[in-house]
Amino acid sequence: MWMPKKTKLVDVCRTRWVERIEGLDTFNKLFILLFYLLQEIRISSTDEYNKNIKRDALSNCISRFDFIVPLVITRYAPDWTLAVTQLLQGKTINVMDGIHLISSLKDHVTLMRNTIDEFHNSCYDEA
Repeated sequence: MWMPKKTKLVDVCRTRWVERIEGLDTFNKLFILLFYLLQEIRISSTDEYNKNIKRDALSNCISRFDFIVPLVITRYAPDWTLAVTQLLQGKTINVMDGIHLISSLKDHVTLMRNTIDEFHNSCYDEA
């Protein structure tokens, strides 16, 4: 079985976008393992109160298709903006690099808009 290098979720900061992107990426990478862990906790829990809380609040929520599809779709947008985000958060900003990255991002978003049905179908298949 594949084991990720990350072992815990990142505590994300409201103003540091790169950390938020990395936090979402970590959550996505650990999602299947988290799901199985929650299932194991639900099944093996003997304390009735804890069993109900864990089962209802987490396990059922993250196993729902209406949770998984937005998670899969949302994963892509931060990846597309990561380079621009890192540039804008840097101490020195190269204007030409910024123009190039923003232009590339704009082209990518236009391409996705033109093929949105294909994008959604692939996301649904993945979910």
